[in-house]
Amino acid sequence: MAPKLRTIHQNLLDDDFGVISVQEDVLESHLCKQFFDDLFADIPSPRVVGLAPIYLENGTLTRLALAVTNKVVVVQFHAKGKGANAYKGREVLSAEVLCNPDVLLPAFDCSNLAIALYSDQGLRILNGIDVQDACDGDRTPLAAIKFAAGDRVAVMDENVAATFESSVFESRRIASFALQAWIAQCLPTLSGMEARFQAAKRIDTSRHSDAALRVFSQTSRGEQRLAIGARTSVANEYTATRTKHQKAQVKAQRFDTRFRVSATTTQRIVVHDPHTGMDITIRGTVDKVMGRNTTIATDINLDGRTITSIVTEGRDEPTLADRDRESTLRRALQGDVDIFVNPFLQHIFHPTDNFIWPDTFPVSDTIPPIVTLGNRPLNDSQQQAVQAMLSSTNDTRITIIQGPPGTGKTTVIATFVASAVAAGAKGIWLMAQSNIAVKNIAEKLADVGFDKWRLLVSKDFQFDWHDHLYRPLTKNVISTFEFKRASQQIQDIPVILCTLSMLSHPKLHIFTTANPITTMVVDEASQITLGNYVAPLQKFSHTIRKVYLINIISVPPYGADSNEDMRSIFEIEHLRSSIVFLNTQYRMPPLIGDAVSEAIYDSQLQSNPEHPIPYETPSCWFVHVPDSEERPYGTSVHNPAERATVLKIAEKLQAEGKNYAIITPYDSQRSFLEEDMQTAGLVWQDKCFNVDSFQGNEKDFIIVSLVRSKSLGFLADYRRTNVMLTRCKRGMYIVTSWGFVWDKAADTLVGRMAAAWGNDVWVNPEHLTVEA
Repeated sequence: MAPKLRTIHQNLLDDDFGVISVQEDVLESHLCKQFFDDLFADIPSPRVVGLAPIYLENGTLTRLALAVTNKVVVVQFHAKGKGANAYKGREVLSAEVLCNPDVLLPAFDCSNLAIALYSDQGLRILNGIDVQDACDGDRTPLAAIKFAAGDRVAVMDENVAATFESSVFESRRIASFALQAWIAQCLPTLSGMEARFQAAKRIDTSRHSDAALRVFSQTSRGEQRLAIGARTSVANEYTATRTKHQKAQVKAQRFDTRFRVSATTTQRIVVHDPHTGMDITIRGTVDKVMGRNTTIATDINLDGRTITSIVTEGRDEPTLADRDRESTLRRALQGDVDIFVNPFLQHIFHPTDNFIWPDTFPVSDTIPPIVTLGNRPLNDSQQQAVQAMLSSTNDTRITIIQGPPGTGKTTVIATFVASAVAAGAKGIWLMAQSNIAVKNIAEKLADVGFDKWRLLVSKDFQFDWHDHLYRPLTKNVISTFEFKRASQQIQDIPVILCTLSMLSHPKLHIFTTANPITTMVVDEASQITLGNYVAPLQKFSHTIRKVYLINIISVPPYGADSNEDMRSIFEIEHLRSSIVFLNTQYRMPPLIGDAVSEAIYDSQLQSNPEHPIPYETPSCWFVHVPDSEERPYGTSVHNPAERATVLKIAEKLQAEGKNYAIITPYDSQRSFLEEDMQTAGLVWQDKCFNVDSFQGNEKDFIIVSLVRSKSLGFLADYRRTNVMLTRCKRGMYIVTSWGFVWDKAADTLVGRMAAAWGNDVWVNPEHLTVEA
């Protein structure tokens, strides 16, 4: 197939740069030296070739746009398995462009492109230049272009945003990809910019070994793929709309769909005009956010008009942790930092037979005495875990503790903390992926009477959204807006709690100076990708001496179910020899605990023999919904018939004064359930959860709505299903249909539990009556 030819004009800078010719779909097998001789004709060395990646929806690099002066070529890579001849052009592409010492390769987010080229197509680059690195300001393409343009030429903001809106292949967007590459090579030609680009540090993957590049891929490619495929729109849930002139004030209802001030998103607002009876769609931007309260600015007068819907469009800005991770990768590819000098990173990612821990790391044969907390002594496996954490030997410097649901992970953490501090330790930082998991650890410390800790929490998470979660802990909580004046609150405090992402906060030095991190204890470790450990371990390498990773090995990193690059540290085989297994669960009734043990833990997990609900007492009921039917709703699914049954059970438990929660795998079902409960007059606040948001929590009774009736969906994931089915302390209702469980779901955890208990656990909704 012959390449398609077209001409375009750039619309990013308010100036005439002439016609740009674009060759589309140049197959890599057609690349030859003559092709590049023609492309570079009349262009002297050294040449500047702008690059722009084009990905499939799954994040695989499928095409590469190359721009030189006013010519752009879009090279299409062959899929794997085409035969050797199909890939010969890559050698030419490498020799003539990517690894040519006389070619400079500017690209936006060049380190990500360099890793994608290596990971997906086996290609390296020699003189990559990160465009944002050569420009001051934040790392958005718009900021870099504006910096380079200065006051010499106007930048067309909206056109830049549209051009860089996506890097996922669509034939209609070829011009946008061409312009991404073109502007990358154009910026060095603008007045005053050539020297900056020449001085920029080169991204050079040609000098790194395959082993090192594989580690870079392991620690970054998964997040890259996730970001490429991330949602670009979200329907905001809000109430209390007020309008005045060109502004609207709304109150966000859900944290997950909250409004944010962002340079990368806008709001699509549908407004009803009562005078014309018409609905019109307008654009807005978030002007101000205070907790739930949000002000949105528009370009039209909203007086007398009613806002009927708001959808935020565009990609979320990278988090501070994302930027830290990307910065560490970029500096490693530029040669600024060698992550393999760090003993923890070397031991995790690049172990060798002759690896030894540094002599400066303290070693001791003495284990401090274990402090007893509360009335219940530690069981043998818990004591083994605490001893491993208290040890100061090289064999226990990285220790993994596998704690299935209800086995007392927070008890182990609290006992370790109290014992270590009693022995004089400080610099203990307790962290997790989620705010809820960190809060749970803090509550455990408070429950056992240990008070020498402080909890760092984001103002955005706490204020007006989750204040109620922190009220019992108020005197120990430090919100981010208090960081500047927090020095007095952390004097002689040996223990700090925070999320892993908090380690990227620009004011964290206030705390790490007062209490340097010597011991990292990470809960929910399997939810954290390998790449998210690199920046913290590198940033605090001069003080960290011990790392303890604790998890139930249930919920994998977000996106891992569809992204093989999203690996957690539990997939690192040589570290599994250090696992300490907590073997007794105290939460679930033994009937449920034993079924989970057999299905997930090879019957190694025991149940508390003194549990208040003995084995022979019924504690799980499958509620048969005859007309159960899953229905699509956007990218999610819901099930109206199951919701009606869930409401009946919720009404029963509320009338009986029972402590309960509802868990469902699908957010649309959760949202509809909240609306239905509100309409029915039931208590609905903090009752309905999806699986990830309920991780680490428990209730006496759990109602589970499986939603599915045709396909397995979420139920095929044993780890997340494990979390969903292990949250109850006294009983659980699983709302589904008999036919679905015994047919399509027979091999899932739900199906195996049903098979273990037989037909006696099945009930019809009409049999669920309020107990006297």
